[in-house]
Amino acid sequence: MKSFLPKFLLNEIDLYLDDSQKSIFEEKVKSIVSNASDYDTISKDITAFLLNEDFTDLTTYDQMLILVSILLNYWKKDYSLIFSIYDKFHSFDLPLSVMICFLLFFQESFDLTTFNLWREKIEEYITNISDSTEKEFLKTAIEQFASKLEQRPEVGYRSMNQLIRSLEENEHISYRYPFVFEALEIDLIQYSNILADEVFSEIWIESARRRAEVMENYGMLVQVNSLLASILVKEYHLEKAKEKIEEGLEIAKRINSPILAAQIELNKALLLKMQGKLDEALKLYEKIAKVKNLPQTFQLDIYSKIGEIYLNKDEIVKAEEYYLKAHEINKKLNFINPLVEIVIGYINLILEKDKGEALDEGLKIAEEQFDFSSIPYYYFYKGIYEQQRVNLSLSIEYLEQALNSFEHQKNFEGIVYTNGALAESYLQIYKLLHDNKYSSRFLYYIDNLIEILKELNNPLYVEAIKTKAGYYLDKGLIKNAEDLFIDGIEFARTRGLKEEEIYLKESLTNKKNLTKITLEGTQILFRKIRMFSFGKHKTVPTKLYLLLAINEAGIPLVSHSFTEEEMVDDLLVSGLISAIINFSSEVLGKGGETLRSINHEGKAVIVEKKDNVMGILVAEDENFEMRLELRQFLQKALDKLVSGLPIVRENDSEIFSIIEEVFERK
Repeated sequence: MKSFLPKFLLNEIDLYLDDSQKSIFEEKVKSIVSNASDYDTISKDITAFLLNEDFTDLTTYDQMLILVSILLNYWKKDYSLIFSIYDKFHSFDLPLSVMICFLLFFQESFDLTTFNLWREKIEEYITNISDSTEKEFLKTAIEQFASKLEQRPEVGYRSMNQLIRSLEENEHISYRYPFVFEALEIDLIQYSNILADEVFSEIWIESARRRAEVMENYGMLVQVNSLLASILVKEYHLEKAKEKIEEGLEIAKRINSPILAAQIELNKALLLKMQGKLDEALKLYEKIAKVKNLPQTFQLDIYSKIGEIYLNKDEIVKAEEYYLKAHEINKKLNFINPLVEIVIGYINLILEKDKGEALDEGLKIAEEQFDFSSIPYYYFYKGIYEQQRVNLSLSIEYLEQALNSFEHQKNFEGIVYTNGALAESYLQIYKLLHDNKYSSRFLYYIDNLIEILKELNNPLYVEAIKTKAGYYLDKGLIKNAEDLFIDGIEFARTRGLKEEEIYLKESLTNKKNLTKITLEGTQILFRKIRMFSFGKHKTVPTKLYLLLAINEAGIPLVSHSFTEEEMVDDLLVSGLISAIINFSSEVLGKGGETLRSINHEGKAVIVEKKDNVMGILVAEDENFEMRLELRQFLQKALDKLVSGLPIVRENDSEIFSIIEEVFERK
């Protein structure tokens, strides 16, 4: 039928009404709605009619009015109106689409008791469906929706994989249950984003975007834009992200959804944080927090983000104020965000409100919720606290434990923050003891920061250069410091950082300025690092040629070739090892410098050391992500490598399974 209703609503109505009934329903809608061309007016007028009329029983047409109201308000995220409709009509017989919408409402409200009541009703309804494929699809979809509320991610991943297979094999299901499919598409994007599966994420984003546009589901389109903008911001495609944010805001305003507008403005605030504009981000977060009827999960997120900014600005009392607001909501929602509890524990330590009990409780909650992404922050904040108390050995122990987890999870923000904190702790020890073994570790972590910041085109690269130069000047290595400043000048010039460029040029011209730089640099740098949020550029997998592991004597423990077209012979292997050992002997001990990479026969050679084993990765070119993978290989294979086994080749060893796991994408 021709209708002014959006196509995604007509898709649902088609499931319940025949052609003659649809004509009658259209006339009924026209008699209720004052402006048939306005998405928002349709929603308001039908919802007002339902709430103001008295119903002793529901006709099929009344049920369809409820369906229209519920779906429009669901995609606009107007949960207060959904609750009003639920409160009035939940005891009546309702269509499956409405029941599932109620289910999702209570999922997002984290009301497990009411969720389970509706789950039972829906599962009873499903038993009467004759098609076994459809029945299994709906059961798995309900299981998937429940996994989020029950905080069982392993069930969610399993259900999602089953749903993907079912949709691939039975395309008709998306037409039989359009609302369920559209809700699942949003979940699919979120899951693929969490799993860092770029290809999977792109496929489902494009699928959901196209469907939302064709079906005139503008609320869904805003959510897809918001998810896409979030990914683009974290991959530093800032101009594209701005386009999606503005597009989403325009649609949210058109359908009069302040909540969707607030949701997409979160990405604008994140974009500001990525640029180090913390005060502007704070103003925007505080504006978003004032939006009425925000879902509790949204409020929790906003308060914790505001608290985080105050914490990074060292305004601890203000940080505590907002984290306590977040804590109260978190407590009501069964602690769905363990990181909030971990940060509150850290604040309690700083303010001397306890001796670490709240921080330990935060870790316990994270472990109980299987929230592995929050657990490294427990060790990070323990490390920062011990650093402030100048318990530097303990600080390093906690921070290195945090870094191992951040690297395993590819959490680049955690990696950047922790490298900065470790550089500071090692430099503080060096300043106390003047032992090159500590300066060597400082250089390792500051070089990690320099490499990451340069790859990200982050202006803090200049600050990191100045910090390392300060160390060189303290050692009397003026030429090394000058070389760093020359590199920093070029970086500042090409990125339009005028103030930094002028400062560095003046420092080179006037040698007195150079000698004024002190070893306080990392403290300044670390404070500035916390003013930024970090993501990572989307990288094209680099061609790998060779993986080696050698012991201190230069004896190869592992030799694995990644390519059949250029098999590396023993002569090249031995020549490469000799080059690395010779180069190491020349630079090690001179200021505690560390060997990170060299160029060998036109190839990048990345070097990492773990205990007494050196890992060597030969690739077409170098990036920090490959260094992380080399570190992960050493971490996973270390026990086998230190046993002093003879050289292992290709797939005749369990080492091969570790290589395959770590370098799978290559």
